[in-house]
Amino acid sequence: MKTTLFSLFLSSWFSSALVASNIIAPQLSTTVVPGSIVEDFTVTTTEMDKVIAPVTTNAHQIIYDAVWDYYTTGTNEVDWRISLTNIVSSSTTPTFTSLNTNIAAVDADGNVNFVEDESLLLGVTYTAYVNVTLGKRTKQLSCPVSRYPVSPPEVFDYWVPGSLAAYLKAQVDDRISGLTPTNTTYDMYSYKDNSTRTYVRNTSLWVRDVDLTCIPATWSEPPGFKSPRFSDGIGCGILVAPDVMINAHHCARDVGSLIYFVQNDNTVVAGTITGTQRIGSTDLEVVKLDSNLPSTITPAKVFSYNVFCGAAGTRSIYTPCKSLFIDGIPIISYMQSMTLRVNVTTYNSAIICGDFMYAWSQASGPPYHDWGLVAVSGDSGHPLFTIVDGSVVALCTYYLSTSAPPISDYIPEINAAMIALGSTNQLTQVDVSRFPTY
Repeated sequence: MKTTLFSLFLSSWFSSALVASNIIAPQLSTTVVPGSIVEDFTVTTTEMDKVIAPVTTNAHQIIYDAVWDYYTTGTNEVDWRISLTNIVSSSTTPTFTSLNTNIAAVDADGNVNFVEDESLLLGVTYTAYVNVTLGKRTKQLSCPVSRYPVSPPEVFDYWVPGSLAAYLKAQVDDRISGLTPTNTTYDMYSYKDNSTRTYVRNTSLWVRDVDLTCIPATWSEPPGFKSPRFSDGIGCGILVAPDVMINAHHCARDVGSLIYFVQNDNTVVAGTITGTQRIGSTDLEVVKLDSNLPSTITPAKVFSYNVFCGAAGTRSIYTPCKSLFIDGIPIISYMQSMTLRVNVTTYNSAIICGDFMYAWSQASGPPYHDWGLVAVSGDSGHPLFTIVDGSVVALCTYYLSTSAPPISDYIPEINAAMIALGSTNQLTQVDVSRFPTY
């Protein structure tokens, strides 16, 4: 066969290619060169949150009647640690390379750290790319890194001495101190028989020193009438004037119904409902009785309008955070079991059916938890109140299990309804001028 320049060229090229393949083959396969090893491995990452600037307290802040610990905002950082597993051979040491050093740096141990740079925004997550190399093999991974602000917590410290909130708390604390919450201490009556209208007031009641005659004991429907919703039983609502009660609209009593009140000497007097009027779209219902009850039945007072509201003429729907909208103030709940329990206020700016709601709950711990009780069906319309100068101050009546529209938010409307229903009385507002105003 004749040798040509072309055949010599092919022979030379094939030999060169074979040599080249023998040089790079060990990187791709262990079978080309006996004893060669491919440095394979698995990469895993672990998030490593780091505190850059801790949240610290440096002052107190007074918000209405409460003193709160004031904290500075802290800063945390999201970093990562790279780990290698399932390594075929440990004959070499891995190396780590950041591909965008303006975002993150990576050290020899595989720690990926956010880079402090003015162009990087606080609270924004950036993607850092890192190459991990072991021997001749390189793998790439991405790590989301960021710095973000840590909001300071709201930590209640104490009530402002001399404030209304501190005073209201003391009215409950001083009375329950040293007592165990049982039927002996929270039952309104030591004996009761609704069928005969017979009641004996409990002389061991934790709040026995307060005149509670404004709270009705029971009611009965008009003669010859039987409502499918209610039966003869416990009272509902609270007396706020000699001939006017506040009740919950959704459980309103019918005109002609009798409402029974127990005097301090345990004798019973009754008033007959002659008319009712709902306050706007709220669950508040003004109930007119046929005449003034005896002076031995003491109506509840109400807080002034500005305890719940801000500037004159504005509803608490706009400025809800006042003395009585602070978390944790103990208030008194009268339940269908004819017991006087203690629940605590919770701040709630929710609007339900267009109305601002006053809110409370059973306390989660001592000293009020065992004194508290969660409302159930049948508690509707029963009053929640507090005590000022030994008198009952009505807050609201049960609407939902933990919220209701506050009476004091609607003083002008309630007074107008009382007149429209034929009463010559008006709500009596308790004097709280000695307490700080906001």
